[in-house]
Amino acid sequence: MIQTNCDDQAVKKLLVHANPMRENGGESWAYAHIIELGYAEPLFQITFDNPNNYAMPYRVDFCWKLADGRIIVAEYDGMAKYADTSNPHRANLKAKIAYERRREQHLKEQGVTTVVHLFSETVDNKQLLDSTLMNAGVPKIQ
Repeated sequence: MIQTNCDDQAVKKLLVHANPMRENGGESWAYAHIIELGYAEPLFQITFDNPNNYAMPYRVDFCWKLADGRIIVAEYDGMAKYADTSNPHRANLKAKIAYERRREQHLKEQGVTTVVHLFSETVDNKQLLDSTLMNAGVPKIQ
């Protein structure tokens, strides 16, 4: 019989934070750092109307709806979605950036006060992530 060492406390901590609403490893990684830095737990994959296509609402990765009415959104953005040109039917970089601008404008029209984009470089640098979230107004709970 093979015996393995398992850090039960780490597994229990992990299970407390497990959530299938995070759609990829980058979002889970960003979430772990957000919590580790003491920020309030965000809501995940909150939807907002897409006035260009109501059948396809916008979903945001992280959302904080604060008591004072502010709504802060954080998006974990992998660079691949901007750089991938392998599919000739995908939009070009200019169209993707224009879409992101329209999307942010639509979110703000629905009460979102702040949108921040978290790239892997931001999440990897906890000091940068901390200042990004702090400047966005995300509340700390610890």
